[in-house]
Amino acid sequence: MTSLFAAGERTDLVSEVARIHHRDIAAFASPKGTPDCISAFAQTDFRADLAKVTVPTLILHGDSDQTVPFDVSGKRSHAAVSGSTLVLIEGGPHGVNATRAERFNGALLEFLATSRGGR
Repeated sequence: MTSLFAAGERTDLVSEVARIHHRDIAAFASPKGTPDCISAFAQTDFRADLAKVTVPTLILHGDSDQTVPFDVSGKRSHAAVSGSTLVLIEGGPHGVNATRAERFNGALLEFLATSRGGR
């Protein structure tokens, strides 16, 4: 669970209480469904589906994501979704919404306020 909230050597980006809270949520995950889901995501080619996206799309990604690295996920998603907006958050691990909440929420609110979907 630590790696979800770690950026490089920094493992103190969320409190111990938050880490335990997320660990406890994960404990309820299906022992069959979780690995099946991971396999499905790893083996499914979503490029054709992403090319069909026509709504305003925000891609938020942490540049320190060790779980799903930017180069193999966010960068590719941005390239695949025409007209998408990319925000790469410096020092953001996989749990960037928790560790860089101010930056994450600010980018989300700005996108909602300026995109066609935010009227």
